[in-house]
Amino acid sequence: MTKKIVLIDDNFAIRQVIKIFLTRLSNKFSIDLNIFSTDNGVEGLGFVYITSPDIVIVDTTLPKYSGREVLDYFVQNPKFQESGINVIVLHEEKESDFKLPSNFQVISKNQKGSFELIVKTIDKILSTTESGKSRRLIEKIGDFILSNGNKDDLLLKKLTNSAFPKTLLNRIRWIWLEFTSSMAITLLLLLYGKPTDENITQQDLDKKAFRSKYYPTLAVTFISSIIILINFSLFVSSQLPLYRNQQQGSTALSTFIVDSTLDSNDFLVGDGYCDTDDSIGDGPCTLRAAIEESNSIAGVDNIDFNISGVGPFTINLSQNLPQITSPTIIDGTTQSNASCIDWALQVEISGGNLYEGFSLNSGAGDSVIQGLVMNGMLNHSIYADGINNLDVLCNVFDFEPDGTTSIPSDSRAIYLQDSIGNITLGDTTTGGNLIGSRQDKRSIEILQTTTSSSPTINIENNYIGIEKSGQNAPENLSGLSHIYISGDDINSSHPVVNLGGANTLELGVCSGSCNIVACSTGTTPAVSLLKTGTTTIQGNHLGVKIDGSAALTYLGSTSCLINSPGSSGIQILEPRGNVTIGGDLTSYRNIISGFGSGGLIYDDPEASALLSVNNNYFGTNSNATNKISTAGGNLFILDGVATIENNIIAGTNTLGDVDSAGLIISTENVNSSIEIFGNYIGTNTSLETNLGNRDAGILVESGSVGNIDIGKIDEIPNYIKFNKYHGVLNNQSFSPINIVNNVIEENVAYGIYFYRAGGAPVASIINNNIIKNTKGEGNNDGYGFAAYSSNNMSINDNLFCNDDPDANNFDYPAATFFENDNTGVILNGNSVQSTYTSGFVVPWNDTEISIINSNFHISPQPGVDLGLDPTLGIYPGTTANDAGDTDIGPNNYQNYPEIMSVDDEIINYSLDTHTGDYLVEFHIPNEDPVCGQGSSLVCTSTITHAGNGSQDFSLSCPALPSRPYDLTAIATKVLGIDQYGDTSELSPLTTITNPLPTPTATFLPAPTATTVPTNPPSNPNPTVIQNTVTPTSITSTPTILPSISTTPVFITSTPTSIATLTQDISPTQASSGFFDDLSPGSSYALPENSLLNHPVVKSKFKDLVDSIRENVNASTISGAILDAGIVIAKLTGPLTDNLNYLLSLQFIGGQAAITGITALNLFALATPVIISFIAEPHIFYFAFLWIWKRKKSPTWGVVVDKVSKLPVAFARVVLTQDGKTLNTYTTDLQGRYGLDAKKGLYKIFIMHSEYLDESKEVEVKNDGDILVLDFEISPKLQEDFQRDLGWWLYSVKKFLRKNLFIINTLVFSTGFVYTLFSVTNSFSVLNYAILMLYIIQVLVIIILSMIKEKNLGQVIDINTNEPVRGAVVRLFDNQKQVDVTITDSQGHYSFIVDAGTYYLKVNLDGFRFPIKEDSNIVQNSLGEKLLRFSAQNSQKVALKLYVQRLANIALTKNELHSPFS
Repeated sequence: MTKKIVLIDDNFAIRQVIKIFLTRLSNKFSIDLNIFSTDNGVEGLGFVYITSPDIVIVDTTLPKYSGREVLDYFVQNPKFQESGINVIVLHEEKESDFKLPSNFQVISKNQKGSFELIVKTIDKILSTTESGKSRRLIEKIGDFILSNGNKDDLLLKKLTNSAFPKTLLNRIRWIWLEFTSSMAITLLLLLYGKPTDENITQQDLDKKAFRSKYYPTLAVTFISSIIILINFSLFVSSQLPLYRNQQQGSTALSTFIVDSTLDSNDFLVGDGYCDTDDSIGDGPCTLRAAIEESNSIAGVDNIDFNISGVGPFTINLSQNLPQITSPTIIDGTTQSNASCIDWALQVEISGGNLYEGFSLNSGAGDSVIQGLVMNGMLNHSIYADGINNLDVLCNVFDFEPDGTTSIPSDSRAIYLQDSIGNITLGDTTTGGNLIGSRQDKRSIEILQTTTSSSPTINIENNYIGIEKSGQNAPENLSGLSHIYISGDDINSSHPVVNLGGANTLELGVCSGSCNIVACSTGTTPAVSLLKTGTTTIQGNHLGVKIDGSAALTYLGSTSCLINSPGSSGIQILEPRGNVTIGGDLTSYRNIISGFGSGGLIYDDPEASALLSVNNNYFGTNSNATNKISTAGGNLFILDGVATIENNIIAGTNTLGDVDSAGLIISTENVNSSIEIFGNYIGTNTSLETNLGNRDAGILVESGSVGNIDIGKIDEIPNYIKFNKYHGVLNNQSFSPINIVNNVIEENVAYGIYFYRAGGAPVASIINNNIIKNTKGEGNNDGYGFAAYSSNNMSINDNLFCNDDPDANNFDYPAATFFENDNTGVILNGNSVQSTYTSGFVVPWNDTEISIINSNFHISPQPGVDLGLDPTLGIYPGTTANDAGDTDIGPNNYQNYPEIMSVDDEIINYSLDTHTGDYLVEFHIPNEDPVCGQGSSLVCTSTITHAGNGSQDFSLSCPALPSRPYDLTAIATKVLGIDQYGDTSELSPLTTITNPLPTPTATFLPAPTATTVPTNPPSNPNPTVIQNTVTPTSITSTPTILPSISTTPVFITSTPTSIATLTQDISPTQASSGFFDDLSPGSSYALPENSLLNHPVVKSKFKDLVDSIRENVNASTISGAILDAGIVIAKLTGPLTDNLNYLLSLQFIGGQAAITGITALNLFALATPVIISFIAEPHIFYFAFLWIWKRKKSPTWGVVVDKVSKLPVAFARVVLTQDGKTLNTYTTDLQGRYGLDAKKGLYKIFIMHSEYLDESKEVEVKNDGDILVLDFEISPKLQEDFQRDLGWWLYSVKKFLRKNLFIINTLVFSTGFVYTLFSVTNSFSVLNYAILMLYIIQVLVIIILSMIKEKNLGQVIDINTNEPVRGAVVRLFDNQKQVDVTITDSQGHYSFIVDAGTYYLKVNLDGFRFPIKEDSNIVQNSLGEKLLRFSAQNSQKVALKLYVQRLANIALTKNELHSPFS
């Protein structure tokens, strides 16, 4: 017997799963079931009339005729009162208000097991029974599809009535529902096959849906399987390490609402009700009771607040709060009028200085405490032990609710021990914490003592130790740090610390992640970190106000400098991870100023971590324009490996005997390494503002060891300026200090001072510095460089300069000064400006001070001055030579050479000294010396002296000038190769009055001779010059010493055989051709790193082959096919080998092949984008405008192609008046345009590079009128292009545009296949990443094809019932045209409208609209007929509009301003 079933449901997935079940039931029990399915109520009622069904399954929400209206019809029709007709009603809500006869079964799609109820009802009606796994499987999948489908329908309603950007998350959720439903249907179709349907029309529609859902889902499933297999294979075969991600999924089970300020216990803990007087659940609910109930329930619970009355409300504790033992979110911001903005909170919890606040144990992980005021607590406000993840946000500690009135507490605000996971104290989303002062203990204390976990501590956006204005700090009596975090070596628990983050506001105001931290009292730092892991400190204000303009005010008037003279800013001791303070971005800059004993103290005794201090301001305001004095050093580096760069370090002050240098270094570990470059020490980036430190700019303390580099070549120099008591002071360090490439200027006392330094075997290097205007003051002389009892120094290529016009010579007494037994010092290639009192001064018993290759200051005092007049206490000037050079004293009073005469270019001189080798230099003073050049070195000679009194020498010096000049000489003892001893003073000037003319050419046979320019250029940053004086025998042959200029010295030598070739190359040998290696079958071999060469892959493949051989009989057809395949593989082997050889690029060899494959992959991946850009470059411009939401003008009309009737995108629409361009618009992808125009006459031009220009004159009758005006433009022909190239480019673009999908598909497919080949042939991470990009693109394409817009309107030809393409559909309201669009190839169009009355009009040549008269057709003032419709709320217009073709009639397009007069 035939049974008829009518199924009415608009959800594709639900309709399919019911049909699949019915078809399966029909086949299993041999029941003749005729299934008539439809997606709308109108057609469904028609089938009910026609078929007289046995079962009707109807949804309550249907298009065209709602499900409720269908039900009303059923109930009112006596036919459906009969017991023989059964109606199954599918309802979308859990509860229904239907009152239906007994033969109506209502089933909610939203309840669990809904599909099981449907099939049981059908079983009962058809008298079928079934059980087993197959039945349970289809019921489970059906339940899933029914639930998903119901959610899909409810979600689609929201999406239909809302604009895209606002519903992005819902759209993603809808896509997921569609996709998972399609996956489930796909599984059912694979298991049971396609269902039957007697409704042919619906079956055709479902076929299209299958194409968009079933087949793409199969493709997605297949590709997903491939991705999983690839990843799994790579994972297993490469034996990657396993990582276990433990996830704790917790759901908010209960919400308890605190409505009382009392502190009573819960009436019955565990009953699920927060109620202190009974167990009914009607309150009152106290905070204590809520915590007790939350602890009794597993999972995450919420504690909210809703206390009646006017806040703020105070909860006075009568005992300690109960410990929190399960995840709990306590949210004070739920109280009315509470806000985290400016900490306007309404719930206060007071301990009365007797009771403790919140306490959490390890079971309370993932808890949140926010929006509360806590004060008067004992021991702690919040304490947690062993907790895994905790957020403390937007709270006020130890203030009244006003955030200003301080309540000093004898407790910690936050105290955490042995934490796990992430600890967040303040953030930029909810808000930071406001933490006041304390009488004892620390504000934030985090200790790791027994756990091996290293949690991440995030401290952001907090005010710590100050009130909420960010200006004032109440007195902190505890004498302890505000923030103290300590790790543990025994258990290797070293917390990761992130203090601050990006400071989002400009002009130095603390915002974003920025913390403001006040100084502590006593001798403790504000922030103290001990044995912490990786640490980042960025964007904070430490010691300064919110705007960074001045130091925080303490107790209303004083500063930290006065109130807490022993306090410091940050102290980091024994770090166990790298430390970053500041960063490259301005937003990461810390302002650390106004402390009593140092800004930053860092000590890494093991020198195992890396410290980076970058781009911070120490000792200044946030603009670095004024000092905010810090006593002690701004930076105090004890031990470690540190890079200090791009900081401003200024404004230190002196308190007592504390060193107050800008940067202090005191290392004890020889592995310490400090690099300092690019900093502004004592000034700012203008180099004009005096922000000098009270002591030295940089101080290296007594006993320091390790490597210390102050400045670096090829980096920005340090600018060390305006500091009191030396620019750089080396105070008795044991290690070499390299001072290179610095500008040391306008410091008081000494530019650089070495005091009892240089005990290391390696020399300290002072090179390439500019040392300028070092000024004396009081008892401090103004030396550029000074050394006291120091040795082993190399001072090279520095510039000592003074250009201060207001100073007298005694402000700057000497460029360099050596006193009290300095030895082993070489000064090479330095330049001294001439207004110093003296150049190089050696007053006491210092010896082996070697001065060579330098430009000397000579007048009015000697360039080199040995000795000090003991009576006058001044430098005596040049000391006369003594016979035999026997006197002792500074540099043993080495005798200088005496110039006897100059004949032609020969200098005749004598030297009375001891036996040995000497370097003799001759200098000519500059007549008009400039900064950096006091004399010119013209020639040198290395001589050997016999030591028996005065000895005469001659030197040929071609570089002597051809004019009158003064000449002086200086001698330095040569101890060995590149080793020198005592240097003499300069000889008295000898005036040469009658020199010979300059010879035209001079050639010296000596191979070591090099001509030196007469006036070598000054070099502010001279490079290091290696001494080239390497005599193998000491003779009187004159040599000319290389100058400090950059003139290259060419050295020739006899060629020497360096290596022996391992392969002979014949010059007649023929070069190999490109294809010579393509010998069939032997050219290609899988690379060693090929995935197919992996042992696991090869083993599995071998097992597969063996299995096939074992199971396939050679006598069968399958065996014959296998044999044929093997034969074909052998025959095509050479061809495939050569193809693989070419594809793998092995002919270019090695790494080049791997790089080439990757380059080809990248090119193939990018080619579709490149082709698309060539074909239609405007599309990227349009996408840019879409992203940035350009303001949309009112729509006037469309621009269409006159031939194809398609919309013309990216045409320029230009509005002109009296020849002047007023406005320009670019048509969108649908050819639409719109203009803003005032009343007047205009001319509109339409221009496009591929179309002929069109123009039209229009009149706008009122300001802001919207004209209804379309344009048809003609495409250009070949003769319309001025050049053939233009036509050719147009043709190429037209071809690409026409075939863009095919071309890009071919390129994409080819690239995809080649990438698969690359991954298996030569695996690399980049090739694998490219493969993943391809797969992601495929998934995106599939998903986009699944989310095409639904419920579209359509224009249909009533005669053929075919969709009409290219029709212009206009939308009007009562005032104006609202929008316009053109139908696509399926006749579709779409508008989204708000609630109101609207009118539609369709324009298309050869068609009439409307086709008949009815009550919804109205006529405007111009006689045009429009279709009226109403929208009850915001919705999408999805009306079918019928048009009728007219023979040989073209409709006239009129301009209209509104559909009505």
